[in-house]
Amino acid sequence: MNVRKEEVRPTEPARAPNDFPSGLKSALTEFKTSAHSLQTALEVALRAADAMLEGQVGSGTAKALSSSLDELRKQCEVCEDKIKKCAGPVAASAAPKKGLGRCEYTHWTSGKEATSKLVCLYSPTTNAEVECEIEGMHMQKCTSTIIVAHNLYIIGGNEPTSARVYTVRIDQLDASFRLQAVKKSHMRAGRGGIGLQQHAGKRIYAIGGRRGPQTIKCCERYEIADDCWTALPQLGEGRHFPAVCELGGMIYAIGGHRGPVILHSIERMNMIYEEERWSKVDIQGDGAEWEAMCGCGAERTGNCEVMIFGGKDSTRKNREECYSMTVEKTGLAVIRRSVTHIAEADSFRRIYSGVVIGAKLYVTSDQVNVHIYDMKKRSWNVITNPWQVFD
Repeated sequence: MNVRKEEVRPTEPARAPNDFPSGLKSALTEFKTSAHSLQTALEVALRAADAMLEGQVGSGTAKALSSSLDELRKQCEVCEDKIKKCAGPVAASAAPKKGLGRCEYTHWTSGKEATSKLVCLYSPTTNAEVECEIEGMHMQKCTSTIIVAHNLYIIGGNEPTSARVYTVRIDQLDASFRLQAVKKSHMRAGRGGIGLQQHAGKRIYAIGGRRGPQTIKCCERYEIADDCWTALPQLGEGRHFPAVCELGGMIYAIGGHRGPVILHSIERMNMIYEEERWSKVDIQGDGAEWEAMCGCGAERTGNCEVMIFGGKDSTRKNREECYSMTVEKTGLAVIRRSVTHIAEADSFRRIYSGVVIGAKLYVTSDQVNVHIYDMKKRSWNVITNPWQVFD
């Protein structure tokens, strides 16, 4: 899982006065011409009607009114056709760009269709939610997604083409709510169920995964600017859908699956000296209370503290408990059960993504809800309707 605190606030570029959207200029010109003709026909019809009302009743006056009404009806039909032609481009130009502006977004795939090309974006800053359709890609099951700056990265899957990587600019959403996917360099090892973590907006770490029924130990690093993948030391234990987070220059892989087994262990690797191998983290504290979880999320909530939340335990039950993990200088991880519990844990299963804004963490899972953790109050809340205002 990747959770970002994004400080960059891009704004929509100003449109030059004569920089019309495609088709709008010609549509408006045709509408203006037909509107003038309609106005002329209306004036003629009004004069003929006034003459009739003033008592100038005769065959000539009636014929003039009938002719003017026929012309008015004709011009109305022409004008209506021109209105229809320019309505679409005008709406596209005037509609608010819901995917533009500040880029603190959390996202999830919509519904239960694992191969759906729909993605939902939710911006806590504006409390706006929008469902978009992605074009130009083949969606697979068990893909992993992450947002870095303005880009949604869609990585891997469980098909033979599972090394594929796509990126989608989420700040280029228009009134049609369609996003265009762009192919990027393939991963070195195709797989699905990958744990992802971004670093400084420049790199993406792809940890573990699964190829068919086989859980693998593979790890890679993606350089965004260079569009290239580099192999990293393998995990000590294969795992797919682990929670991944960064803390103190180390990257942590927490829990996950190994086949049908839900893992209890945690591993870490030094992000500065990547030639070093992954090492198993010694866990101490309320050890009896720490349970293996899969599909959970992990987010740094302090200089040396990580909150672990959500997911399922070994009985496949959705977890409402949260755990606080602190790491001592010796590398020992102390895990304690938190006093806070997730609100509506049944709707909080596999974590998709989240974003930190101020002292609040906004998280989405595989259900269309937004969960909010207040770091000051140390409490969870949930927005079941993304349009609901939450203070």
